[in-house]
Amino acid sequence: MPLTVDTRLQGALLRQLLELERTFRAGAVIVVQPRVDGVLMINAVGLPGYDPDVVEAHLRMLLVERLIENGGMHHPDLGIHFGRLTRRGRKWLSAQARAAVNL
Repeated sequence: MPLTVDTRLQGALLRQLLELERTFRAGAVIVVQPRVDGVLMINAVGLPGYDPDVVEAHLRMLLVERLIENGGMHHPDLGIHFGRLTRRGRKWLSAQARAAVNL
C-alpha cells in the first residue's frame, strides 16, 4: 500500500530538523531516528501518535524530495543521516508558515 504524504508530519519533521541543524557545526552529518515511546533514540524526531515506521518513511521522503541533505551518506539501519535543510526545504517551511497565517 503506497504511503500518503502527511504534510503536518512533514512540516513537523522539517521544523525539528531545523532545530537540530542549529545545534551542530556547518558541514556535520548526524544520524536522526524516529521517536519510539519508551526507547532512548539518537536525535529522535516525530510527533506523538505517529508510528515510527511512518516517521522514518517521511524522513526518507524528505531526502528524495530534496528538502534535506544527508551529506552523501548511506542510510543507517534505522533513521537517516542528516546534514542540513536545503534551500528548497527552507522555502517549503516558509510557504507552510505563510499558509497557516492566511487561514
